[in-house]
Amino acid sequence: MLTELLILLSAFTILLYIRRTSRALSRRITETHNLLKKLERENRELQGQLGKAENSLNLSIVPSLPNRDWSFTLSFTTHGARLNSLSKVLDSISKQVLQPSKVILALTDSDKDLLTDQQRKFLDDHSVCYRDWETDRKSTRLNSSH
Repeated sequence: MLTELLILLSAFTILLYIRRTSRALSRRITETHNLLKKLERENRELQGQLGKAENSLNLSIVPSLPNRDWSFTLSFTTHGARLNSLSKVLDSISKQVLQPSKVILALTDSDKDLLTDQQRKFLDDHSVCYRDWETDRKSTRLNSSH
């Protein structure tokens, strides 16, 4: 009976040790996973910066490129279902080496009314001009018939 009790006590001690070890391993795995996510995020940022620097260097090395006029206007159209992606578009544009001198967003007045205050602020912060898409479309049709 004493032997069985010692075996049971030993088994219980081993189980407690395994449980404690598995919790410690689980914490280490979580910490490692979080660190990996952070490093991946930093790696993406560094790759973007490297690409931007590389593009900038290419613009200054090629003899015909530094003398060019790189100013351009970027115009794009969207609609209500895509308004949530505006911040991604403008963020991507702001990370480019060649920056547009003007950004124009064409959308209908009804879609413009769907913009949230946060989206309006984001567009204002990026100096985006608005154009009424329906008016532009009508004037384009009239001009193309001549």
